[in-house]
Amino acid sequence: MLFVLKRLIGQLIAPLPLVTLTFLLGWLIAFFARYRLLGRLLQLFAAILFLAFSVGGFEHFLYRLEQVYPPFEPTPEQCGQLSGAEIVVLGQGLEPDSNLPVRFRDNDAFRNRMLEAARIARRVPGSRLLVSMAGTAAPADKQAALAEYASLFSIEPERMVMIGDGIDTESEARLALAAAQSSNVIVVTSASHLPRAMPLFDRAAHTHTNAFRFIAAPADFQARKQYPTYSWSRLPLPDSDYCKHTDRLFHETCGGIFEKLRRALSTSCYPPPASSGQH
Repeated sequence: MLFVLKRLIGQLIAPLPLVTLTFLLGWLIAFFARYRLLGRLLQLFAAILFLAFSVGGFEHFLYRLEQVYPPFEPTPEQCGQLSGAEIVVLGQGLEPDSNLPVRFRDNDAFRNRMLEAARIARRVPGSRLLVSMAGTAAPADKQAALAEYASLFSIEPERMVMIGDGIDTESEARLALAAAQSSNVIVVTSASHLPRAMPLFDRAAHTHTNAFRFIAAPADFQARKQYPTYSWSRLPLPDSDYCKHTDRLFHETCGGIFEKLRRALSTSCYPPPASSGQH
C-alpha cells in the first residue's frame, strides 16, 4: 500500500504536474467571488514555481545531492585488492510494449550506469556485473539487452548476471546480495540516487551472515555546476533540462521520505525485543 501511495504522490509532486494542478486549483477557486483573491494568489504561486523549476532554481540542491559520493577512481593497487568483486548495477528495465529492438528500449540513465559499470569491470579483474532489470518486459528481452551490452563493452556474457524481480531499490539490494559471491560490492547507480541506495544496501546486509563492504560508484551526473550560468547568448529563459533535473531531485526527496516513513512504521509495528537485564 505504501509503495502505491509513494508512486502516486511522486507523480503528483513532480514539477510540471504540481505547477499544472496548482494553477488549475487557483483557476477554479477564482470563479467564486468570495475566494477570488485566493485563486489569483494560487495562480501567481504556480507561475513562480514554474519559473523556479525551469530556470535552474533547484540546480544547487541537486548538485549537492550528487556530490555526496565522489566518482569512483580506484588505483591499480585498489583494483587488485577488489579482484572478484560484485558490481551491482541498479537498472530501470525496458519499455515492455514496444516493437523496437531491445537496444532502443532502455533510457539514458541506465546506459550511463552500464557505461560506468563496464569501465569498472574492465579494471577490476574477475569481477561480475549483477544487473537489475526491473519492469514487466519479457525475460528473454532483458537477457537480449544484457547480451547487447556484453557485446558492446567486450565483456564475457558469463560475467553478467541478471536480477529481474526487483520492484524498488530495497528489493534490488536484497536480491543482489543474495546473488553475491564476494564480500566486496560496488554499487553503480545515478549520483542522485546513491545517497538513498547505500543505506538500503546496509539494511539488506543485516540479514546476511557475510560482512559486506560497499563501495559507491556514482554515474549519470546531471547537475555539473552548482548554479546556472547566464550570458547575453544564454538568457534565463525556461529550459526543459532544468525541469528534468528538478523532477529527479523531487523523486529522490520523495523516495527518502518514504523510506523514513516505512522504517518508522516497521519499528512501531515490530518494536525491538525488551532487554532481559542479563549482561
